[in-house]
Amino acid sequence: MQEGKNKQMDETIRLVRWLSEHPKIQSRLCDGEFESTPEECIEMIEMLEKYSFYDMIFILLMKNRHDPVIDEALTKMVTEKIANEWERIGTEQMCRDIKERIRKEIKINEVS
Repeated sequence: MQEGKNKQMDETIRLVRWLSEHPKIQSRLCDGEFESTPEECIEMIEMLEKYSFYDMIFILLMKNRHDPVIDEALTKMVTEKIANEWERIGTEQMCRDIKERIRKEIKINEVS
C-alpha cells in the first residue's frame, strides 16, 4: 500500500517539475483564462504523451471543449465509442445501461 502511495507521489512530483519547465503548457492546463487552439492542443497532447502524462490529456481536452473544433472531435469520438459498445453488448444491455446512467444523474442532481 505504501509503495503505491510513494509511486503516486513520485509521479506527482515529476509532473509538477515538468510543468515548471514548461510554463506555456502549465498556463494552458492550469489557468482558467488561457484556452488553446486545436493546433496547440495537438502539440500539447504530443508532449504529454511523450512524458506519459496521459491523465493531463483529458484535463486539456475538457478545459478546451468549448472550442468548436475540439468539441466536434470529442462528440464524434464519443459517438463512435458508443456505437462500438452498443454493437458489442447489444441493444437490450445498452438500453439498460443508458437508463441506469440517467437514473444515477437524476439522483446526483437531486442531492446537489
